Parts: sequence; structure tokens; C-alpha cells
Amino acid sequence: MSTQADEAAELSPPRGRILRRIATYAPSSVVPAVLTMVTSVIFTRLFTPAAFGVYGLFLVVATTAKLVATTWVTQGTGKYLPAATTVARRDEVKRAIFLSLVLVLVVEGAVGLLAMVVSYPISSPVNQGFLLPVLLFAVLTSAFEIVGNVFPAEHRAREYTTYKLIDSVATFGLRLLLVSALVRMDVRLMFWSVALSNLVLLPFMWRGAGLPSLTRTWSVFRSASSRRATWTVAAFGFPMTLWFFSSILLDVGDRYVINYFLGAAPVGIYDANYRLIAGSVAVLVVPITITLHPYLMGISAKADTDHIGSVIATIVENLTLVGTVAVGLTYVFHQDIAKIMLGEKFREGSLVMPVVLAGVFLFNVGTFTHKPFEIVGRTRPMVAFGAAAAATNLIACFVLIPVSGYVGAAYATLVAYSLYTVGVGVLGQRLIAWRLAVGRLLLRLVGIGVGTAAIWALRAGLMAVLPYWWALFLSATVGGAVGGAVVLWLMRRSHPED
Repeated sequence: MSTQADEAAELSPPRGRILRRIATYAPSSVVPAVLTMVTSVIFTRLFTPAAFGVYGLFLVVATTAKLVATTWVTQGTGKYLPAATTVARRDEVKRAIFLSLVLVLVVEGAVGLLAMVVSYPISSPVNQGFLLPVLLFAVLTSAFEIVGNVFPAEHRAREYTTYKLIDSVATFGLRLLLVSALVRMDVRLMFWSVALSNLVLLPFMWRGAGLPSLTRTWSVFRSASSRRATWTVAAFGFPMTLWFFSSILLDVGDRYVINYFLGAAPVGIYDANYRLIAGSVAVLVVPITITLHPYLMGISAKADTDHIGSVIATIVENLTLVGTVAVGLTYVFHQDIAKIMLGEKFREGSLVMPVVLAGVFLFNVGTFTHKPFEIVGRTRPMVAFGAAAAATNLIACFVLIPVSGYVGAAYATLVAYSLYTVGVGVLGQRLIAWRLAVGRLLLRLVGIGVGTAAIWALRAGLMAVLPYWWALFLSATVGGAVGGAVVLWLMRRSHPED
């Protein structure tokens, strides 16, 4: 009886436990985001937009390779490990994760080496120097992603946060050491810093996650139950890989269109502003999604569609309100953010900040509006909408970028994210009904709009009568207080069990 009670408590944790988990996960996104911002402060003052643009293009390739290689495993982990209610079942899922990880490392390494051999002779000397670090970056971050995903799937928030913090601090420290005058000013060392940090942490994470040792690969593979479990993970995860590939095109495809029309320097300006402001979304959203995704997968086993629908509606409404506050404040202070956080040659791109933030927030809302499909295992509509949104983004980029430059890329991405979020949200109602209180939501959005206009007027008025830094400090303090009050009010007023 006590075991059943514990399992029930895990599937329906009280408000305090939900909020504690979110608070525990918060440093795993807050600290990396802060260090990313500090990285932008330093390295956009050290490198030219062109050099930063080349780095950004290679980072797109490496990140895409990693996500395509790992998504099917991490999605299967998030689906089946939280729902494993016995030790035997959890061990079986972990053996499947282990076999999947070995397959990823072998295939990714082989394909990467082949790509190096083929591309090396036809690459410029500058690009040749990127090939090895990018390959190691992709392979090691893939392993880090798969192993690290076990901890939130088992609600082990403290361990996950600890490893993420150590990795973020180590990466930042290595970047300061390597990509500086102490060694040499070489943007390629940005990849080496991540690869080295992941390489050192992986053995500790591997043991902590409870995965089998690599020496047991053959014995695990010989187990029929392990192979069946691996196939189950793959059957669920591979369609999600197609969806994630579409989401990658939505997120980074515009960089190559910008490069095609405008060259590497505008890519660097756009990418620096994009990554800086998108990191702020991680601060607000990642702790919530890491906590609530396993929770939703857990309660889905109870088939209580009314409760699931209520949880989804609550999350969507609150994320929409938090996102609107963040976009409004970014619109008011985007020039100030760029002045503080970016080198002078990158600051002109601050116009894209509020648009990028709106798009990234909409995408995160979409990861919950599509939950009905994910819960019932019908991922084809998600893939179809993702492909349609990605195609819309690329077409809009080719139309808008020649006319309005990289600002057009930001608006193209916003339109594509909106298409996906609304499309899957409407269609998913047929599977699990969830309803927003539209009138209440619109009223609150209007209130946020009025508050944003008041903060903008306050900033403009203070700038006219006070020195710049005093005016910025006072207006940003008021804006931050208002935004923080809204977030705290939402946390106190509603939660998934309401």
C-alpha cells in the first residue's frame, strides 16, 4: 500500500513540490544564461561580426547534428522513464537508453569522420580548422544531452542542476582561458571549451544516471528485452526527430539565408543578438518545462483527460502572460541591453530582440499546445505542422531578407512560430480538450500593454532630465519590479493542479 501511495504522490505532487522542483531546476538555466550573456559581453568586443558569423554558421551545423542524433533518444526517455513505476521497468528503459546512446555515438562519429574527409579538400584554410572541433563538439554534446536527460526524467533535480552548473562554469572558464590573449585569439576554441568540459563530466554523469558500463555493451545487446525496449524508444522518438529537425530549421535556417544574401558579418550581428535574447527565455521557461514535461507524461498514464487539459491550459495561459511581459520590457530596453551586453559593431541588431523573444516564447508555448499529440503518441500532425512552419519560415526569409535585411528574418521566424503554435493547438483539441479563458487572458494582456507603455514613457521622461545611467537604472528598476511582480502573482495564483 505504501508503494502505491508513493507512486500516486509522484504522479500528483502538491503545489509546493512543483514549485520546489521549478526552483531547483532554475539555476540550471539561469546560470548558463547569465554566463552566455557575459560571454557575449566579452567576445563581441574581441571578434569582428564576420568572425562571429562564421562561428555561428558552424555552430548551427553542430547543433543541428546533435539534435537530429539525440532527439529520438531524449524524447523516448521523457516518455517512458517517468512512467516506469517499478525498478525492473526502469532498468529496462535505462538499458534501452544505453543501447541507443551507443548507436548514436557510433553513427555520429562515423558520419562525422566521413564528412571531414569529403569536405576537407574543398574547404578554405579557415574552415578546415573548424572541422575537428565541430565534430568533437557534436559527439560529446550528444552524449552529454542523452545522459543528462535521465536526471529530470527521474525527477532528480538537484543532480541535474549540479552537473549543468559545473558544465556551464567550466565552459566559461575554459573560454576565458583559451579564447584570450593568454593562448590565442581564435574563435574555433569556443568549440573546444565545450567539448573539454563535457568530456570531463561525462564519466561521472554516466555512473550517476545508472546506465550500464560500456564494457557491457555486447551483453546488453544480446538481451531480447533490451532490444525490444530500444525499438520501442526508437519507434516513439524517430517521428519526434522529424519534428525537431523542423524546429531546428525554424530556429537557425534563417542564418544561411542571411549569409546567402548579405554575407557573414550580418549573420554575426543577427546571431549575437538572437542568442543573447533567446537565452533569457531559457531563464524563465526551461525550469518549468523540465519539471512539467515528466509530470504530464506521468499523469497521462492515469488517462484523466480533464485534468491533463486543465494543466495544459494553465501552462499555456501563464507562459503567454510571462512572455508578453518579457517582450514588452525588451521592446522598451532593447537599445540599452545591446549597449551593455554587446560590442559596438553588434548593437545595430538590437531591433530584432523583441521580435526574436516573441517568436521563441511562442515556440515554447507550442511545445505545450502540441502535448495532446505527444501524450497519445500521434506525432504525425506535429511533424506536418512543423514542416509547414519551417517551409513558411524559409520562404518568408527569401522574401523579406532582400527587402528589410536580417530584421526580416526575425519577423519570418515569428510568423512561422505563430503558425505552428496555433495550428497544433487547434487540432490537438480533438484529442484532449483544453480551454483558455479568452476574455480574462485578453484583459490581462491589455493591462500588460498599458504597463509597458507607462514604463516606456517613464524611461523617455527620465532620459530627458537625468544622466543616461541614472535614468536607465531607475526605469529598469521599475520595469523589473513590475515584471517580477507579475511572475510572482502568477506563481501564487495558479499551478497545474488548479
